[in-house]
Amino acid sequence: MPRGILATVAGLLAAHASGQWSEPARVPYETDWCNYEFVITPGDTIWACCTRGQGGLDSAVAYAAWSAGDSWSRPESIDCTELAISSAAGVDAEGRVWYLRYDGVHPWRRDFGAYVVGSVRERTGWRNLHQVLRGCCPTMQCADLLEFAVDKVGTPWLGISEHVHESGGQYNSGRFGRIQGDTCTWPAYIVKGETLPNYRWVGRVDVEPHPVSGMWSVCEVDDEQGRRLCVHRLQGDSAVFLHEFGRILLAAAVDSTGRFWVFYADSSHELKSATISTDSVVEHKLLGGRLGQDLRGVSACVDGEGWVWCAWPSEDATMMVSWNRGGEWAEPEQAALQDCFYSRLLPDSRGIPHLYYGWFGEWHGVRRLARPGVEEGGDTPYAVRHTQATIVRGSLVLPGASASSSPSLLLDAAGRKAAELRPGVNDVSGLSPGVYFVCGEGPRGQGSKGPSRKVVLAR
Repeated sequence: MPRGILATVAGLLAAHASGQWSEPARVPYETDWCNYEFVITPGDTIWACCTRGQGGLDSAVAYAAWSAGDSWSRPESIDCTELAISSAAGVDAEGRVWYLRYDGVHPWRRDFGAYVVGSVRERTGWRNLHQVLRGCCPTMQCADLLEFAVDKVGTPWLGISEHVHESGGQYNSGRFGRIQGDTCTWPAYIVKGETLPNYRWVGRVDVEPHPVSGMWSVCEVDDEQGRRLCVHRLQGDSAVFLHEFGRILLAAAVDSTGRFWVFYADSSHELKSATISTDSVVEHKLLGGRLGQDLRGVSACVDGEGWVWCAWPSEDATMMVSWNRGGEWAEPEQAALQDCFYSRLLPDSRGIPHLYYGWFGEWHGVRRLARPGVEEGGDTPYAVRHTQATIVRGSLVLPGASASSSPSLLLDAAGRKAAELRPGVNDVSGLSPGVYFVCGEGPRGQGSKGPSRKVVLAR
């Protein structure tokens, strides 16, 4: 075996053996679909949302559950629907969880229109917006993928690949929408599809926040010029074309400097990344980034310190992870050993990445136990810190030097601010019983620094 391959294999085995990643923990319910979505709210509460098929392809029920550390809540039903084809989830500027689905038609059933079903997790529970968003994209008859992101001023945006049947042909287009309150508007196309003879097909559409205003957008386009990725700037009601490169879109993210990171594959299934500004595209190759046959399992995220993380299923269905601190990609680590086809990657407030992976009926989760090169080998495992809870009745005592010290925050299970805490005795008798998190307040204007401990308020 060549020396370079031996070194790579040895590095991967050492990474897994060192305990850098936790043991897999099963997500506590199953789905007949592969459209699990995971998001993390302030306070490091992880929400898992999915649609569970009932009676084959004719109906589905949407579920959600939240996790603090390793403890999952019981799944709660969100909504009953005819069918959910694809989904997306995210957190808005107010800390609310959004779970969006395409609904109403299977791709090969052409006698109904499609629409987007929206559900929002507020303080009082889930609120469904399907009566408001239904028909919001009137030309859409069915669709492929759905993306959700929030811009710098807190406005949620959607990116879709819509599928339209017309006499004599059918085509996909890339579109974007904006949600204001309970209403979604679709101001323009990103790229308009075309039927034969001037055939143009538009595939996956991803949207991410632009550092100034509006959004970045990247989508797949296939026409007489060949298959490629097209990058646009979405501003107001317009989409401005910037760049084209690559071939197959896999994932996207924005780092702390505002650079747009796009992950894609070429014709040989090599995983690559590109950093994009308004004026340039700089392409990179991930170390050991050879993908399996299913190219849709790649995910990416950016943590609070600006590190870019990428996870992908390899040819042998193991899950690999690498990170980039602004230079070269790190040697990949093996985060999970089997049944790794789809992935969802997200960071907590300490910059620890959480990885969820699986295949249709069963998903598992792992997390890195420390930040690379910072806390490795010497830090208390993240799970211990977050699964030990203090039971509180009436008053919460917070240690500290004086009442003039900077306050801490008490966050509810959804990550919303429930109270400000000062050193000493704090009256919490007016709050509802349940799980809360005590978080130190961060620098001015930057919210909390992250959870320090979990408390359970009881009567």
